[in-house]
Amino acid sequence: MISRNFFIHTKTKQGITSYIFGTIRYIFNFGTCYSRNDILFSKIYHKFFPTNLLIFKIDQQNRLFYLPRTIKCGSTTSNFIPELHSIYNKKPRSPITTRRFSTPRNGSSSSSVKITTNTTNDQENLRLNELSSKEKAIQRFFKARKHLNLTEELSSKKSIVKKFSKIRKRVIEKKKEYENNLSNSYKGIRGRNIIRYRFQNPYESQEITKLIKVRSIQWKKKMNNIYISEIKRNLVSLEKRDIEMVYSIVEKILYKPKLLNNLTILEIRKLVKFFSKKKPLYAITILEALRDYEFKLEHQDYSMILKLYRILEDNHIGAMYTFEVLKTQGFDPSLKDYLNLLHVIIIKGVNFKQVFNYIEEMASKDYQVDYYVNSLIIDRLIEVNNITVAGKILMDMIEKGQVTHGLILPNIFKKQQESDVTSGDLSLYVTIYSVLIQTFINHDHYNKAVEFYRKLLKKYLTPDKQIVEMMISACLTRNDNKIAQEFLIHTQTSNINHIFFNTMNHCIKNRNFKDLFKLYEISWYKNITFTEREYHDLIYSLCIEDCATDSFIIYKDARSKGLLKEDLFIFNKLLKIMVKYEKIKEVKIIKKDMENLKIKPNIETYRIMIQLASVQGVPEKSEMIFQEIYREGLSIDYTTFSSLIKCFADSGNLKKAKRALNIMFQSDFKPTINDYNHLIRAAGKSSNYDVKSIGISILRDTNQEIKPNIDTYNYFLESYLSSNYLSVAKRVYKTIIKDGFKFNLETFHVFFKYWCKIRGYKDAFELFYDQLEYNNLEPSIYTWNLLINKAIESKSSKIIRKIYDELYNRGIKLNNTLLYIKLVTFWGYEKEYNKVEDIIDHIRIGRIDEDILIDSITEFINICIIHKQYDKAENLWNLVQHEKLIPNENLYNSLIKLYTKMNDDNKLQNIYKILN
Repeated sequence: MISRNFFIHTKTKQGITSYIFGTIRYIFNFGTCYSRNDILFSKIYHKFFPTNLLIFKIDQQNRLFYLPRTIKCGSTTSNFIPELHSIYNKKPRSPITTRRFSTPRNGSSSSSVKITTNTTNDQENLRLNELSSKEKAIQRFFKARKHLNLTEELSSKKSIVKKFSKIRKRVIEKKKEYENNLSNSYKGIRGRNIIRYRFQNPYESQEITKLIKVRSIQWKKKMNNIYISEIKRNLVSLEKRDIEMVYSIVEKILYKPKLLNNLTILEIRKLVKFFSKKKPLYAITILEALRDYEFKLEHQDYSMILKLYRILEDNHIGAMYTFEVLKTQGFDPSLKDYLNLLHVIIIKGVNFKQVFNYIEEMASKDYQVDYYVNSLIIDRLIEVNNITVAGKILMDMIEKGQVTHGLILPNIFKKQQESDVTSGDLSLYVTIYSVLIQTFINHDHYNKAVEFYRKLLKKYLTPDKQIVEMMISACLTRNDNKIAQEFLIHTQTSNINHIFFNTMNHCIKNRNFKDLFKLYEISWYKNITFTEREYHDLIYSLCIEDCATDSFIIYKDARSKGLLKEDLFIFNKLLKIMVKYEKIKEVKIIKKDMENLKIKPNIETYRIMIQLASVQGVPEKSEMIFQEIYREGLSIDYTTFSSLIKCFADSGNLKKAKRALNIMFQSDFKPTINDYNHLIRAAGKSSNYDVKSIGISILRDTNQEIKPNIDTYNYFLESYLSSNYLSVAKRVYKTIIKDGFKFNLETFHVFFKYWCKIRGYKDAFELFYDQLEYNNLEPSIYTWNLLINKAIESKSSKIIRKIYDELYNRGIKLNNTLLYIKLVTFWGYEKEYNKVEDIIDHIRIGRIDEDILIDSITEFINICIIHKQYDKAENLWNLVQHEKLIPNENLYNSLIKLYTKMNDDNKLQNIYKILN
């Protein structure tokens, strides 16, 4: 029987109806109809369609009664059972007439001969339809089936079966009734209707039953072969098939040897290869079935079973049994067969006696155990405390050259060899695992190297630096930062600061800021001291990635150790990024450090000061900086003029921006498109006319030295959207695509800000996720800081939670650290105390800023007082004391308020004592 799943998996346009038509053709091919007057009625059913084959034959009883011309008309189908036509044909058919036999209902004819028949009162008048041949009956059946859709066929399953059983009974009754009446009837032409059916050679009931059984057996056999044909059909394009679907079909014949024999060995190998890539267990199941059924497998098939056992590292009993079957079949096991077998049975803990028996058998055939199997044997021996034998096997490996080239022996082993003092088994233990770790890394067996390094750390926490560096490098090559962190936490080897640096630098390059600061935190607790060059490279990499908060934290760490005394390049990089994110407090600290270290500013420093004037809202100060540059005798280049133009553009002063552009011309410097882009931004803050005039000057450049770029269009969009000139903004948007430019991240920033202003924050954040998915844009640090700013403005709990969680999961810190205090305030008043505690913990662990941490704690204490959560507020004060933080005046005032509300005079007096 065919399951429902089979039809679901083999669904085509014809669907299940095609199977029904195929079944009907199959039954007709067995020669059920014997003459052109035969009529076949069949009903097939299996799990969808119950099989009930009704075959009966209608023929003439008296051929002599027919006239010669009636034979030319062909045989006919009776309409004496109405249910029959209701099943197979929804539309009623008009009776087929001939010129010779016509009735008044059928119309007139050239011959007015009437045929009548004497019948009894109970006899019915029957109309007959013409059926020319057996083929026409089949065609009519097919046409009738087309009127039924799949739903009707399924829903009428039971009713059809009942109708066919009734039809069968009625056919038999009509047959007997007609035979009884036929002897008494008058055979002249008297009746209005023509009776053309006779039962000349009727089937006996026993013959019908036998025929049904024969056809059912043949049909069942046909259905069983469908699984084989379906497998063969899937083999044509096997790589595109679903693994579970293919296996569900194969599983139907897997335990039926007769059906399984229909597949060739090449087809079976193709199936095994298909399953071995993603589901080796399925491939093993197929091969085991063939092995147990004594299918004619070859050596390569048994080798494949052993290989799959090794991949799964399971079922050592099956591996040993397969190996013995391979030998009993007369095949000579190869070296790979022995190695695969040993791999499985060693891991599964088979008795050493059996293992060494196989090794001796290999030696008799001049086969040699490889490094992998030897390492497994060594590991098993160490587990059972037989380290001496393990050491001997390791020495054999070294002699045979099975270990890595350039082998590094650990210092503990060298010291033991130089002195008479023995360290017991520890030296041998460390040596064995150090050698195996190097060997597996060299052979690119990363997982085994990780396993053995963990075993090494269990007994020896200070491996050699070379071993540690080799293991961490292997982790970083595979971007496995979690394992690298785990090993660096537990490894107590000294002077491995360069390993920490390489790992942190790898995280920066891969924008993995979360793992970066976990590693930095580990190095801080382990008192890892970086060199000045390493601090320089870390700060520079973080500045390039716009990580203002992180770079400043590492800068403070380096300065606390007296480093970066003369590194003007890093000071300028830090100043630039702090100005970009308007971190004025940090800028003041850096400038003060430069003054204390007597570092003389260069032209780049003055450019940054010009931008600082714009951020502070005093663009007039930039003119004073220009005068100072002249006094210092520094050469003013194009970049300096461009910085001045940008300063005036940021403040929206178009006149001064144009004047700076004219001074650039007078100084023989040619403006670039970037300078005109700054003018567009400045004009957008004044009037639409100014924006148009600058755009015209760019487009009418006859020398074509100034060509617009994507930033030009972005600034046009920003100007028109901020002025609500939506129609013009749409034309600019279409022009970007028309001119062949691609949207960049800044385009998204422009639209996002506008959407927040006009359409609301919810639509703006939906735009954010849609655009990232559509344009495959990777958000920058600036993007995430922009998003969290707008999320806090939205005051939507859902939006803030989503964006902040994504920030934290990526390890990104807010460049505007004051936003942490706003988050604490928001979640505090929302009574999301756990969320507030998490944020305070993130500030503390991330070492973001001590003042920000104190202010956040103070804010949360005030909120707890309002909500009468006195225990939580007191726990925060305990945290301050535990971390040895320096409280400010606001925190003390909050504590006074807290203990006053609690009526705790003793604690209140303690606070006053601290203040005094």
